[in-house]
Amino acid sequence: MFNTILLQICENFIRGVAEFFIEGNGPKTITEMEVHLKEKADNFILAFMKAYLEELNKSIVDDKANRRKEGIVIERRNDKRELYTQFGQLIFSRTYFHDKKNDEYVYLLDKAVGIENYQRISDTVTQNLIECASETSYGKTSKYVTNGAVSRQTVMNKLHRVRNLKVVPPAEKRQASVLYVNYRS
Repeated sequence: MFNTILLQICENFIRGVAEFFIEGNGPKTITEMEVHLKEKADNFILAFMKAYLEELNKSIVDDKANRRKEGIVIERRNDKRELYTQFGQLIFSRTYFHDKKNDEYVYLLDKAVGIENYQRISDTVTQNLIECASETSYGKTSKYVTNGAVSRQTVMNKLHRVRNLKVVPPAEKRQASVLYVNYRS
């Protein structure tokens, strides 16, 4: 079943790329090819990621023996999750579980793939936002990194969260052998 889904996603991608090149509106410019093929590739990757995550969630749900042994039962099915990735907005479904031993509610899929609670932006996009925001405005950073999909406020919050991290100083200080001082009067 999963292989069939992946093959269908691949066929749709190949068909879309082939149709783009077969369309008879004269020769395609490099810019047209870059824009169209990047959009097709991003959508292909998002569809693949969605299929993978939902299949992983299904395998967690189907592993009743281990869940029962750990005291984990299904609370809700098909909760929607959105995560902005470098390929665009990833939307997938997952299952909400109740861990009776620890008396907590948890999304096992999120734990398995390293998604934090309330995380809406992937770590890769966050890193790109922080790197870019150190050199330009929050608005331009959002437009450059996410095509404006993320607000300026979000960029600012991500940057401030990083600045608030405590930096551990090095164990020993290095001594400079020569110190140069520029003096202009």
